[in-house]
Amino acid sequence: MWVLSEFDKYKINPKFTPIAIIPLGTGNDFSRSLGWGGSPITFSSEDIRSLRKTIQKWVKASKQKFDLWDVSIST
Repeated sequence: MWVLSEFDKYKINPKFTPIAIIPLGTGNDFSRSLGWGGSPITFSSEDIRSLRKTIQKWVKASKQKFDLWDVSIST
């Protein structure tokens, strides 16, 4: 989500920039909501197959629409 907030901040149109999800941390709600799962992806130098499999998923993935919004609290 940080990447998308930077797109918004610098007025970059995400329609022209592919974005792939790499769930690395514990707060993977965005990844989970798009069907990529909530468990962090792990790669090791011995297991190049898992990296290859993930890249193949990215290449074959369909486009998904999403909203980028912000909650502000006025006092």
